[in-house]
Formats: sequence, C-alpha cells, structure tokens
Amino acid sequence: MTKLVHIASLFFLLISSSLAKRAAPNKVPPITTEKAVFSVPHFSNGERHQNGGYVEAHHPKTKKILWRIKIFKTNYNPDLEKDIQDVFINSMSLDKKNNSLIISDEKSRTYILNLLTKNVTRQVLGDSMEFRKGLRYVKGEIEPFTGRVIDYSSALKPTFKRFERVAKYVNGKEKKLISEKLVDQQRPAR
Repeated sequence: MTKLVHIASLFFLLISSSLAKRAAPNKVPPITTEKAVFSVPHFSNGERHQNGGYVEAHHPKTKKILWRIKIFKTNYNPDLEKDIQDVFINSMSLDKKNNSLIISDEKSRTYILNLLTKNVTRQVLGDSMEFRKGLRYVKGEIEPFTGRVIDYSSALKPTFKRFERVAKYVNGKEKKLISEKLVDQQRPAR
C-alpha cells in the first residue's frame, strides 16, 4: 500500500510539473560600464505592479541602486492567471555611440532607453506598420504608434546601398524626422 501511495505521489508530481504555466524567463546578463551596472530584474518584490519590463542601474562599486525604469507596461486580463500573462525582457545591449540601451522583450518588440534623458522609445521597422484613418499603427495593435520607425528603401540594388529614414512618432503622427541617409548594405550570400 505504501509503495502504491509513493508511486501515485510521484505520478501527480510529474503531471503537475509538466502542466506548468510557462517556462522561466531567460537570464539577461548585466552590462557593466564605469558609471553603472545595468540589470534586468524579472520578478517584482512587491514594489512594482508587474513582473518584467524593468531595467535597473546600480553603482558599480557600492551596488546601491541608482534608478529603476519601466520599459513597457503589461496589461493584465483579470479573467486570466497573472503569471501566464507576464512579459519579460530577453535581451539588452549597449549602444555606446548613442549612449543608450537597446532592449527586446519576449514579444519581439524593441525599445531604446536613452541613458542621459531616461526616455524610452519603441523602435519598429517600417514594414511592420500600417496606416488607419491617417494614423500609423503597428500591425495587429489597437493603440496608435508612439516611438521610432525605421524605413528602408532603395532602387540602388546593384551597389548594395539602402536609404534609411528614421522618424519619431507620437500617437501615430510623425513629429520629427531624425535622420535620412544612404547606408551600406550586406551583400547577399551566393
């Protein structure tokens, strides 16, 4: 009888672990500079209203927190379990030239965190955008786009150059042209 109870317990333990809601988020390595160590805390310790979506900066020597910024907001459906709706940051890199962090989440969205102003801008490629009633939207989303769009176009295929146009959008309307330039492009593999 005891053996049967142990087997049943093991069976239910294996079944319950296989029905887990989601896999653990990927560990994002911290980025260390002489001024700060930037890290991604995945889980809230009660100070935040959501898991994921934050970047922290700590002093490199004292490890004291310098600031914490919300990169994106997760909208939770109250009818579903919260843990299956969490969205986590899965990569972060330093753009030294523009003094910013480039951050991606599990939904393949890209954000730019300016380290001087602490402004967060969403970045998307132009081919993932669409116009509706005169406003620009990311395909499949219901809110007008706010962020930075990069459009590529070129008729110069033989020279392997492309035209890059970067513009800032606020509530779906272009507010500022950031840059227009001709850029070298990778040659296609043969």
